[in-house]
Amino acid sequence: MPPYEPEEVLVPDGADAFPRLVAAVRARFPRLLVCDLEGRRLQSAWIDVDDGVVPGRQRVSVFPTARDRVGIVVERSWLRQDFAGAPYWTAPVGDRDAERELAAALRAALTP
Repeated sequence: MPPYEPEEVLVPDGADAFPRLVAAVRARFPRLLVCDLEGRRLQSAWIDVDDGVVPGRQRVSVFPTARDRVGIVVERSWLRQDFAGAPYWTAPVGDRDAERELAAALRAALTP
């Protein structure tokens, strides 16, 4: 299996570009646990996601992949019950659709 490829977003030059990206991420993921403006790294807290079938949660990580690009990974996990009925979270997996949707919103926020 090939390695996971994050969705990438071009971050234009300019002092306000990454702060605009941060604001766009916060619009969907309000609580950031990591917000390193110099290192261009973000990670949100988990937020609840309800698709109407199984309760879930998701979070986003943003990190540099090149001088002018950042990668976006949206992870998702679901609440399950073990054989004794105790709840547990599944291992997180990448959510490609959420990554593409967030990347499009970030690109729009970065367009002058």
